[in-house]
Formats: sequence, C-alpha cells, structure tokens
Amino acid sequence: MLGLPLGTIVNHYLRELVEEKRVTFAVYPTPNKKTQKLLKQASGDYRNGKNVIGPFLTAKEMDAYLDA
Repeated sequence: MLGLPLGTIVNHYLRELVEEKRVTFAVYPTPNKKTQKLLKQASGDYRNGKNVIGPFLTAKEMDAYLDA
C-alpha cells in the first residue's frame, strides 16, 4: 500500500475529474502462468545466448533470413 488515507485518494481523483473532465482507469496486465513460464524460458535463453538470431545489419539481411 501507499500509506495514504482513503479520503486523500478519493479527493485526488475527484479533483482530477473536475479539472480534466475525464476518468482514468489503469489496469496493469498480468500474464497467465503459461505465458509467465514462456517468458521466463525466453529470458533465460537470451541470457545464455540460446535461440538468438541477429542482430541484422540491414533489413535485407533480416528478410533473407526470414525467407530462408
């Protein structure tokens, strides 16, 4: 928690609503367990230099690799 009283938070959002005439909702995405596992594996592979292609010096190099 932020350690702020609820009234302070509510007042802040009410002031923002009055001043900006809009309401902002922020929902931070959280990957599911399968995606978390894949991201962790990909991160480990990258750190170990596995399954890494490139960098390509030109777009033509990249296209040639992708077309092969």
